[in-house]
Amino acid sequence: MGNQASSPLSSHLEVVTPFEPFLSWSLEDAEAALRTFQTKNLDFAADAGVVQYLCRVSSAQADAIVARMNPGVGKVINGLGLLVSIIAVSDAGDAPDGMQRKLELIFDAFDFGRDGSMSNDECVIMLISLFSGLTAMAGVGSAPKDTEMEKLAAAAYAEAGLSNTSPKIPREAFLQWATPSVVNGKPCTFVELLARFSIGTEAAAVAKVTSETKGTAGDDADETLDDSGMKAFGRHLSKTGMPSDQVRTVLSEAGMSPEEIEVAIEAHTEAQAVQQAHEAVASRSREYETWAASQPEVAAAAAAAAAAAAAAA
Repeated sequence: MGNQASSPLSSHLEVVTPFEPFLSWSLEDAEAALRTFQTKNLDFAADAGVVQYLCRVSSAQADAIVARMNPGVGKVINGLGLLVSIIAVSDAGDAPDGMQRKLELIFDAFDFGRDGSMSNDECVIMLISLFSGLTAMAGVGSAPKDTEMEKLAAAAYAEAGLSNTSPKIPREAFLQWATPSVVNGKPCTFVELLARFSIGTEAAAVAKVTSETKGTAGDDADETLDDSGMKAFGRHLSKTGMPSDQVRTVLSEAGMSPEEIEVAIEAHTEAQAVQQAHEAVASRSREYETWAASQPEVAAAAAAAAAAAAAAA
């Protein structure tokens, strides 16, 4: 996962470069940045200059944050998503209600009507923004899909006895749903935090399934997933393009035993080899099609063969 740092007082959350400074931010620092964003009526789309202004970082670090949160060609990121992610990893001190205060601030950030409630669309946007930011900071998995966040919002509404077509969910009802999913009296890693909300990152999925599988077997420390399950993990992770060393790190952080990890790595390597072979065949096929299209005789023969096959059918 690259360079990591962990927050001593923020549930042991871990982040990668260039987000380490935010672990030393107090919750009050994070709230101040959010209030600045709100009072200045800044746009959702934040460029490196806005990031530098809000986060009090150097120009180079602001560029690095934008690049990490938007690895494509874009030069802007979801500024509010960055801020609520900073709130999530900030240091709330020893206050027992620290996580509760963080959740309240995150909710308030997306309560655009300032009426203590949130529409379904606002709830979905909040969840997408928060967990996209957290996965970027964690350096694992991929940003959640909109459909996943829609289901998560529906779960919050259902917990409050509302349908997702209801006008709004009250702040207290949302907090009542969210708090048990985050606060359980134990330190947590990013992987565990994401898994608690069933976010579709590879690392979170591994952590969630591992926890559920081992949980059904009691507290036996020697209990492991069977080989078929680990092979399935390995094959699934191969589809992400994640290299073997990163897979090893993710599975280790998810609590897998060395034996389980080796089984998954072997399946991951085999699946990647098969995938690369398919890609090589597809590439050669495209090369042939390009060449054939440039040869009138070959193109004519192919067209004639296709016509004959259609007539025969």
